[in-house]
Amino acid sequence: MNATAALRIAFAVALASLPFAAGGSADAAAEGRRLYRGERPTAAPARMQGVDVRFACAQCHGRNGRGGEESGVEVPPLRWRDLQRPQAGSPGFGDEAAIVRAVTEGIGRDGRALHFLMPRYALDDGEAQALLAYLRVLDTAGDPPPGVEADALRIGSVLPLSGALSETGRSIEAAMRRRVRLINEAGGIYGRRIELVVIDGGSHAAGLAEALRQARGDERLLALVGSYLPGVAPEAVEAASDMPVLHSLGVPLAESSTRDSWMLPSVGEQARQLAVHLEAHCVQGGATHLLYDGNPALREALLASGFRPAQLAVDGDAALHARDAGSARWIALLDAGRVQALRESLRPACLGSVAVMSGLPQRAAAPLPREFVALPMPAEVRPGALWPLLGDGAVQALAEALARTGRQFDREDLRLASESLHGFSIAPGISLNYDRRRRHALDVGFAMAGGPQDGQ
Repeated sequence: MNATAALRIAFAVALASLPFAAGGSADAAAEGRRLYRGERPTAAPARMQGVDVRFACAQCHGRNGRGGEESGVEVPPLRWRDLQRPQAGSPGFGDEAAIVRAVTEGIGRDGRALHFLMPRYALDDGEAQALLAYLRVLDTAGDPPPGVEADALRIGSVLPLSGALSETGRSIEAAMRRRVRLINEAGGIYGRRIELVVIDGGSHAAGLAEALRQARGDERLLALVGSYLPGVAPEAVEAASDMPVLHSLGVPLAESSTRDSWMLPSVGEQARQLAVHLEAHCVQGGATHLLYDGNPALREALLASGFRPAQLAVDGDAALHARDAGSARWIALLDAGRVQALRESLRPACLGSVAVMSGLPQRAAAPLPREFVALPMPAEVRPGALWPLLGDGAVQALAEALARTGRQFDREDLRLASESLHGFSIAPGISLNYDRRRRHALDVGFAMAGGPQDGQ
């Protein structure tokens, strides 16, 4: 166990002994929340074996104070009811002096010394009282997550409302607002109406990513839902905030390595599933080769999806002419013009492409023996209808997840409920299939080029 983990565990042990206090104003509780979450440091740093350290309660105990596990060590909960209960044969605390001793002197339940790695916190009187006031309401209806009020749930969405993509952005916004209106007219979610706040990120990936980062730090919002993020990598929107970014629209190159979710599978995942499909439907042996435009980010996404470097070739590589196109399986991750040129020049016996990059090819006068197109979802959707449909589906998914959490919840509950949306239908023939490991909702579909759909 490294030193950082040891410090965090020691901090968990120390705060497990926090006693309960009687009373505390709303202002004091709000200040205590900031201290608990590390949004405001204490006036003086804590000391641990003569070294200044700073840790927030939420780092180990979670924002909801429910505890958990840190490097294999159980971290006890800090909720008010937990602090009153006996633990490991020791009674709960009953006065405010005990909490001050636990935090500042390292004296826990029954007067036992806390772990020697427990930092000693130099709380002033105001900080101690604020923390006590917050612990009274921690993980109760009196401590709702950001963006949640008695009668409202406020969510955000980053969309391109200006620039070249504004028409698409406004069509998504209209679909989302229609669905929000229907939900609110039906009584909302446990009596709370949904309020949708739309943020304009412009039509460039950099602007959308920056708008998303800023929105993610807005504590007036519960979550970001249905944001349209073409060209934005999942990792580009990581932030220190725990705000969920759910059901985003667009097609990233690689799958998300975070818990943020996307409606559609990434290009890398579509290529991986397309390769499996070609192996099942084409008689050619050997490896499947992928032809791409040389984009380094796409190459990394393909490698992360399980392809070997030897399978990847850059469009125009002279080595392609030395290969026997008729006996190989090819996937072309290129625009429509380059895919058509490949059809005409190599005439491969088995060809795959990805609709989000090259579209659906028209029926050719001299079709290839076997050609398949990966679709980003199990059903074809008429042009212009995809993004509004998914924006509507993102709001449906949010509403269902909120219904599963119950009226009292936090952001982690919302994430878990969203990850449980497996087999949840948003339209005829279109179901979301999230799980704890899969970060995209919709399955890859397949069509024979110029022909009828050929399912998995």
